[in-house]
Amino acid sequence: MDNVQINNKPLKDRIFCINSFVLKLIAIITMTLDHIGIFLSFIPGTQEAVSILRLLGRICFPIILFLIIEGAKYTKNQNKYLIRIGIMTAIITVAQLIMQYALRIIAYNIFLQLFLVLLTIILLKSKKIWVKLLSILPLIYVIITTSIYVYQINMSSYFFPSALIPDYFLYGYLMGILMFAFTYTFDNYLKKKSDTIDIPLDEIKEQYNYKLTYNSLICLSVIIIEVIYLFIKYVFPFINLFGVLQQSYSMLACIFIFFYSHSLGIKNKIVQYGFYLYYPVHIAFIYLIFQLISIL
Repeated sequence: MDNVQINNKPLKDRIFCINSFVLKLIAIITMTLDHIGIFLSFIPGTQEAVSILRLLGRICFPIILFLIIEGAKYTKNQNKYLIRIGIMTAIITVAQLIMQYALRIIAYNIFLQLFLVLLTIILLKSKKIWVKLLSILPLIYVIITTSIYVYQINMSSYFFPSALIPDYFLYGYLMGILMFAFTYTFDNYLKKKSDTIDIPLDEIKEQYNYKLTYNSLICLSVIIIEVIYLFIKYVFPFINLFGVLQQSYSMLACIFIFFYSHSLGIKNKIVQYGFYLYYPVHIAFIYLIFQLISIL
């Protein structure tokens, strides 16, 4: 069966059929559904629809996190990539500060989370020990802001700007770092192995077993973090882990990540910046629609 080929590609390799562009589409579709669910929750009698939309929305974050890590892996200039995400984070942060204090809408900052994960990865990959040690700073920030978030929810007192709190909190940060740790270790192992067996690393990465293992490691990262949080919720029910049961549906993202083809798909500047701009634009659009609905 392994010898059966279609378009000069082994049939078994064709299971990896979802490229980076398609993953981005899945991420923005599920993200949009999630945000529609958030706004819909303010309308009475929509609880069932809200639940479905929010559960589908859980698929988005692991995919976006994975794509950021892939971006860090393949970008030609990591510093420029970090600056690009940093600029987007700054724009979103300002917009969310306006939303919180002018429109009374509290939203946590997913771009800040992505920026902190990316910053940690770049610092850890440095050859300089003192730079590697700086990677503890993003973790400290996530721990502090997660603690503030928990306190504010319990006390119903929102004194700290939500725009400065990374969305998905410590949970999301640890998931991103685990994804990086698994795949970085795996790639380093293969790099050393390629030198001994005299097969180029790029050629190894095109093989079925590489894609199968790499994609499985990403999925395992998601599952491990989810299981840990569910375990804490079960063993220590007095610890208020907000939304942990709902968040467990993030494991559905593994269905799509597992079939990742390790190819870009459609790529140009319009698509690249279009995905960045979609985040603030779609939130503003949904907000305007629901404002019109409330008036009518």
